[in-house]
Amino acid sequence: MREYPHIHFLDNARGIVPPVARSKPGAPVVLEPGQSAHVAVRMSEGGRKESTETVKEFTVTLKANGGGTAVVKSPAPEGLSVNPQKWATGYWTTELRNGADDF
Repeated sequence: MREYPHIHFLDNARGIVPPVARSKPGAPVVLEPGQSAHVAVRMSEGGRKESTETVKEFTVTLKANGGGTAVVKSPAPEGLSVNPQKWATGYWTTELRNGADDF
């Protein structure tokens, strides 16, 4: 897996959710057949007074050989709250790492 997933929560004009530099692994993540990769995503800070917008779906683009884009629908019927000022994504990893994936 190269880099991090390119996530678009709202319209494409807002660009992709930016990566958190400290989550970048020291070496590229290489997966064996059947192995999983994970990534942490912050959509908002979760505060009641936070200014958020609701999304019912978002897109994820994989930057890997044969990559592709998928539309992900919200598991909650009312949608997900996102804050464009606070959203962030981590780099691909095979396991969550203390510190590097806390953001």
